[in-house]
Amino acid sequence: MATKINLRSPFYIKAQDSDLASATLNLYIYTGTLNTGKPATAQYTITKSEISTNNYVIFEIAELVRDYLDIEFDAEYNSQCVWVYYELDIINSAGTTLFSDADLLLGVDGYGYFEEGAFAQTNLLSGIDQLNDTNYWTKQNNIAVVENDDDTFITGEIKATQLGATTSTFASNAIQSQSINTSGKKTFSIYAKRENADFVVLQYLKGTSQPSFQFFDLLNGKTGTSFSFSTNFLDARIYDYGNDWYKCEVDFDVDGSDTAKFSIYVARADNDFDTKFFDTIIVFNPRLEDAKKYINRDTLLQSNKTVFRLNDYNVRVPIYTENTTSIAYRYQGETKRSQTISSSVNTNGQIDYVTASGNDNVDTYEQRVLADGGILEQSPLLDEFLDTTDIGIVDELYVSSDKRTDIIKIKTFECSKYEPIKVTFVNKFGALQDIFFTLKSTESLNTTGETYKANVMNFNALTYDTYKPQVAQYNKMGKESITLNTDYISEEYNEVIKQLMMSEQVWLTKLTDEQLVLPIIPKTQSVTYKTSLNDRLVQYTIDFDYAFDKINTVR
Repeated sequence: MATKINLRSPFYIKAQDSDLASATLNLYIYTGTLNTGKPATAQYTITKSEISTNNYVIFEIAELVRDYLDIEFDAEYNSQCVWVYYELDIINSAGTTLFSDADLLLGVDGYGYFEEGAFAQTNLLSGIDQLNDTNYWTKQNNIAVVENDDDTFITGEIKATQLGATTSTFASNAIQSQSINTSGKKTFSIYAKRENADFVVLQYLKGTSQPSFQFFDLLNGKTGTSFSFSTNFLDARIYDYGNDWYKCEVDFDVDGSDTAKFSIYVARADNDFDTKFFDTIIVFNPRLEDAKKYINRDTLLQSNKTVFRLNDYNVRVPIYTENTTSIAYRYQGETKRSQTISSSVNTNGQIDYVTASGNDNVDTYEQRVLADGGILEQSPLLDEFLDTTDIGIVDELYVSSDKRTDIIKIKTFECSKYEPIKVTFVNKFGALQDIFFTLKSTESLNTTGETYKANVMNFNALTYDTYKPQVAQYNKMGKESITLNTDYISEEYNEVIKQLMMSEQVWLTKLTDEQLVLPIIPKTQSVTYKTSLNDRLVQYTIDFDYAFDKINTVR
């Protein structure tokens, strides 16, 4: 699906061409359905000129996009992200647009670490929307290229290009880029839609006779045959964008010791390059860029693979639906039930929360009954039973993609004499994550205010009332704080604590009948990571301030 970008870290878009003098970026930001929600006009239009004669300009968009991302938590676990569609015009010194680039991104409230490097996007291909221009592309055999085809792209633009064979004789029909001076791991991609042909092929040609390629099945939405010269082919993926559009991606290890050319073939069958008259496909925006090391191709949107929860309390594991295919719920080595995960073209379906109960927004058995419209009889015996019995118990989650399966171990805390508190925060992947604090908690109040010295003397009677204060208060305010203690947890939670401390969005839920959600701010400014080797037991104490005044001053 769309490239997922973190909006708390810079994200750069680089425009480059040997004839570039300036570039104009049109940035569209929206939520809802990918192919119908795009606004008619861009939220931002930015033009930048090259410095000296370096033939490139760079745009940083993360802060601009983040202004349109509203993060909320009201006890419901929602997918909170935005679509970002950009158009990038490459302009020469005469003011003429040479060609335009475009792409789809998905913005989340995540961030990367310094050691992960810069997050950037640069298309190494030129003439991206001018596949008929021989200055940029070479036609092979009898291929027809129809620019601005009537078939619209996913977001509604009439900018797609039709590729098709023009003779009744079978032949390999393709367009090929000019030679590109590059090396290293690259991602070659294109948006494609079938017409009379069912396959598109992306190829990297080293020199003149050393091809590596990948077939993509546009009828069934899956990868087909691949071939690698030496070890140049690395991996391939296909993503469903709806309305028969797919994004096809293949990773190549480009050998810089020889020329590199990249081709787009029309194909009617898997592992068969031959096509003839009427074999056509629709394509949009070919891209060649450095392999996207910053993209999370995994299924999980959390760092820890061990999750601690309270007895009979729900557990939620955030997943990226684009990469996830299925979930298996297991107990004592047996699969109790399974669930198929489908990708979505709506922002509310990009992040999902795998739950032991099957319902994102309830915590306990009692809440599950009431949420389903049932009636739960109140009695001391039933309350005691529910406090000691785990309904629908799960001790493992198998989260699977086409490439791998991640195993989440679920460990249950024993009942505690203290009132448990759940803290929910936005983690580094931009997803909501829970952590339970089950040991002792203490609350405190800190007050502030100002005083003035009043004159309480009654000069007529030359006396004063002793119940009237000589020092009077005003602007009196109060701020409450709470100190929370985790139970004994695993070392994996060092990363969870780190992300909690660096989160800008944190909420507290007291797990009582009221289930009140309140915003909090981590007050603890530093922690020392604990390990079983150094500390034997791993347990953390964190101080929080409530993120509001105790006296209601909301106006």
